[in-house]
Amino acid sequence: MHTLRALLIGILLIVLAACQTATPTSQPLQATSTSSSVVPTDVPEPTSSPQSTSTTTATETKPIEEPTPPDTTAPSLPPTSPATWQSVVSGLDTPVFITHTGDGSGRLFIIEKPGRLRIFQDGTLLPEPFLDITTRVGSQGNEQGLLGLAYDPEFAQNGYFYVNYTDLNGDTVVSRFSRLAGDPNRADPGSEVRLLFIPQPFQNHNGGMLAFGPDGYLYIGTGDGGSAGDPQGNGQSLNSLLGKILRIDVASGDPYAIPPDNSFIANSLPEIWAYGLRNPWRFSFDLLTGDLYIGDVGQNQWEEVNYLSYGTRAGANFGWNVYEGNHPYSGTSSGTNIQDVKPVAEYEHNQGCSVTGGYVYRGSQVTGWQGVYLFGDYCTGTVWGLIQDGDGSWRQERLFENVGRISSFGEDQDGELYLVDISGTIYRLQGNQPQAGAALEQQEALLPEASYDAQALVGAPQYTIDLNIDYAGHTFAGQTQVLYTNKEDIPLDSLYLRLLPNADNTYGDGSLDVSQVLVDGLVSETETSLSNTILRVKLPELLQPGESTTLDMNLTGVVPEDYGDPQNPTGYGIYNITDGVMALASFYPILAVYDEDGWNLDPASPIGDSVYSDIA
Repeated sequence: MHTLRALLIGILLIVLAACQTATPTSQPLQATSTSSSVVPTDVPEPTSSPQSTSTTTATETKPIEEPTPPDTTAPSLPPTSPATWQSVVSGLDTPVFITHTGDGSGRLFIIEKPGRLRIFQDGTLLPEPFLDITTRVGSQGNEQGLLGLAYDPEFAQNGYFYVNYTDLNGDTVVSRFSRLAGDPNRADPGSEVRLLFIPQPFQNHNGGMLAFGPDGYLYIGTGDGGSAGDPQGNGQSLNSLLGKILRIDVASGDPYAIPPDNSFIANSLPEIWAYGLRNPWRFSFDLLTGDLYIGDVGQNQWEEVNYLSYGTRAGANFGWNVYEGNHPYSGTSSGTNIQDVKPVAEYEHNQGCSVTGGYVYRGSQVTGWQGVYLFGDYCTGTVWGLIQDGDGSWRQERLFENVGRISSFGEDQDGELYLVDISGTIYRLQGNQPQAGAALEQQEALLPEASYDAQALVGAPQYTIDLNIDYAGHTFAGQTQVLYTNKEDIPLDSLYLRLLPNADNTYGDGSLDVSQVLVDGLVSETETSLSNTILRVKLPELLQPGESTTLDMNLTGVVPEDYGDPQNPTGYGIYNITDGVMALASFYPILAVYDEDGWNLDPASPIGDSVYSDIA
């Protein structure tokens, strides 16, 4: 019997390798967790192999001015001037991106995932959307919806902009729209011209990022098609548009042309510019240097940031699914060596679970931060800084924590940075001291110049788990304790917990059973619903606002085995046993969310990478 003790931060993701040389025995595990929200996964039936709706003859575009050479003075970490994240707008509906038009108007455009573009101008969120295509957008999945937005470099003259969304069938569409003549704050929903249509075999890993590069071409990020582990091998296939960064010329052709230097290997799809990516959710170009930074969301263990200097030729291979981060992927032979571009930064899943690529700061409001690349993690709200030293090495440091569920970063025309919290708030990086209570507060344990929301985890649920794992039998048993504080303004008579391994069509034959539930040491009455995925624990007396209570319960579970069918994976690499590796994510009873509408008891929606977004 071996002992493993781990700290659960936010979600609990444990990957345990079974011993191959001795008979496995049960193994106790103890862990403590504070809650967090994360990204999830659902899996519809696969469709046909992805392809673009059109390819056209390559056409040369007009020459593009070279980027200004960067300042030779290297930035420092931590930056030399204090900074905070200042809330500038709230009340948005699932925001996932913010950008500008480049027309000098100062307007910022915010994507609401259900299918709207909102305008933030002069400190005000305009009531009418710039564009509303909610009737065309399929946004049921957490990784589906209106996902990307880029304004044409000639937007001030031609009124063109480009969006990336999943349609009502879950397939990817990249389209061009036009601004309404005579009204700069309204787009014409009827002006849509489809550039690309990419069938999606699964519901997750849709990518979504759009950005114009310093060469004037449109760059498009696509995920590997979803499920887990890239079962169709799209990341390494040059006959699939999935798992790539595509590059097209929207200034030529109908509806686009292929840049003449895209081609790097015969018989590959001509839109492909770089490949070997899992889900490059957000990437950006440095305003000053033109260098490209890519945040590629990882699988079981590693999140990564990739970098290509300005002028890099087409054909970069980032290694997925042979490599995850800088490491051989556990589901693939480690003998294959095809990763010709290694990440410049990475972090393990004990620090987060879903990287959100950011931007190099080129603004003027925060002294000493110029040249620092900021990126974050969706699950933990951590923001890191990354810089390249004069010798070419990279340094990474944590700057902020618990900022929120970071769905994206953005920048305005002046290079000032913004952070998007998918819960509905946009923050701006500020160098001056904000008004009291309006900014995210500083904590001494972090770098002295960084600040963040110190209140985010006050009163958050805490989980303590003692677990015995039987590798041979694919089961576990143990006890869990939950400390819960009522942060609402009304008394509560019950608590609700999610039993996620019981979700149908998600974890195969996996299960989680709970028994002997105690509330502050007293036996409690319980009931389950929604096919045993919701557990209601009745409290012996009302839990008043600010009061705390402790739940103790026994739990047993069965971990399903993935038999290797790529079209019907079991557990999706997050709650299963694959090739002798046991993955446990969200295997324990997790408190449901209580919001303005009460307890969120919607059916479990497994629509992301490693966990669910609807947990406390």
